[in-house]
Amino acid sequence: MPLLGCLQRLVRQETDLVAAAGRLADIATIAIAEYADGVENRKVIRVEELNEARLFLEQARRAAAQLGPEAGALVAPILARLQKGVNDLGGESELREQLMELRAALEVGLGVSLDLLPVYSDRCVRCHGESGSGGPQAAAFDPPPADLSDSDGLRRVSVLDFLRKVNVGVAGTAMPGFAESLAAEDRWAVALYAATLRLPSPTPGARDLLAAQCARCLLVLSDFASTAGA
Repeated sequence: MPLLGCLQRLVRQETDLVAAAGRLADIATIAIAEYADGVENRKVIRVEELNEARLFLEQARRAAAQLGPEAGALVAPILARLQKGVNDLGGESELREQLMELRAALEVGLGVSLDLLPVYSDRCVRCHGESGSGGPQAAAFDPPPADLSDSDGLRRVSVLDFLRKVNVGVAGTAMPGFAESLAAEDRWAVALYAATLRLPSPTPGARDLLAAQCARCLLVLSDFASTAGA
């Protein structure tokens, strides 16, 4: 019984740590979004949004203290650079890069993912794989699961079409329907995520070019986690 209690405490501590890391990342993400609404080309256009960004980053600094000394020390310098960048009216693209650095530091330092996609991972990965091109059980099916990374074949397929197949399945294949077993929100989440797997890999240097020409456009072309957060 003492061993079981110890294990339960360890699980709770790990869960609390992951939750604290996710909260910190979310607060910092909101801060930079507020900054983007308040500062344009290094000029203040909405002072209230800039002040909100500063308050959120201060809240993020306090949240970092809940991670413990080791993880806290890992992210403290990044948070300090973010705060300095906001106070100095720094470039939005540079601040977003620092934000991504913060999230990466949390994920690597704690060995967790801050933006889990549990439904796809639980229901779809075994057949379709992480990238959509086939999972560990794909070879067992005839016909094989659809290649969700096929950008040419799926070019004209709408997200609503993805949702319909998630709802009712695909006749003549092993793909089941999930209308009875998943909530509508989860089915939409799977459809939206699956629809992104057909997108091609970004062209090297394209992000930097786009950031220079239209920093706000990065929101539209960002990864799924960033877009979903927005």
